[in-house]
Amino acid sequence: MNYHVGQLNVQPQSLPSALRDYLQGVSVARMSLNNKMLPFVRTITGNLLDIGGFCDLQPYMPAGKHIILDLIDSPRNTITADATMLPFPDNSLAGVMCLSVLEHCLRPEDILREIHRCLQPGGSAFISVPWLFESHMEPQDYWRFSDHLLKEIYRRNNFLIEELSPSNGYAGLLTHLLQQQVLTRYSFGLFMLLIEKLRPVTARCRWATIINCIVKKAGTSSNEPKQLDAWVNLLRCPRCAQAGEGLLRWGVDEVSCLSCGSRFAIRDKTRVCFAEQASGV
Repeated sequence: MNYHVGQLNVQPQSLPSALRDYLQGVSVARMSLNNKMLPFVRTITGNLLDIGGFCDLQPYMPAGKHIILDLIDSPRNTITADATMLPFPDNSLAGVMCLSVLEHCLRPEDILREIHRCLQPGGSAFISVPWLFESHMEPQDYWRFSDHLLKEIYRRNNFLIEELSPSNGYAGLLTHLLQQQVLTRYSFGLFMLLIEKLRPVTARCRWATIINCIVKKAGTSSNEPKQLDAWVNLLRCPRCAQAGEGLLRWGVDEVSCLSCGSRFAIRDKTRVCFAEQASGV
């Protein structure tokens, strides 16, 4: 089935709103994300990178820039780039969101290493991954993550785990499965959603459709003033950023790397496309 995104929630979603969203095709997993996204965004007081982001969160930012990055070039992107080679210098971002992305990457730990490299000391990342969730966006659907695997992956990549929580319990899993067909969605599915919403979700991730994680980079944030309006000056050539190089020279239709000479296109005078070299290169 084709799931709907639903609405972001400033406060925890009410039961009538959850029932309405469910009948309209908003999954239990997406409801969980919609409840957690804005509270996380409001804790970020600097620039926030949103890997695979799809909606504008700038109005909810207390400070800084909401930067949408995706591998597929789109007008909604702020930057088009590969998340395994982020075009930012070390310790340059206050926060990162990476929701339902890692399962579509053949080397998900490459993305986690880049997130850790670019986060400022004390910076936070909100990451969601599927567990008991059906195949989607095929054929680029490669991974499912248990909570035990996540703890090991975050440990290997030097993250501190602040929260690791399931999107739902057992009743929520049945709710998700029953949503696939219209008949069961409007009958047994509604009943199981009522049970899910009336029972508190435990901390166990055994039956979760997705697992939501908030992780931090060790250290404390600098007290030095941040140049939040000049975020674009942070951009680096993704091929050179990991080496602490990659300063860019900006032109009208493209940017070029002063270290390796690579050139990248500027879309619509505002969006830089790092995932594809400028024509003629």
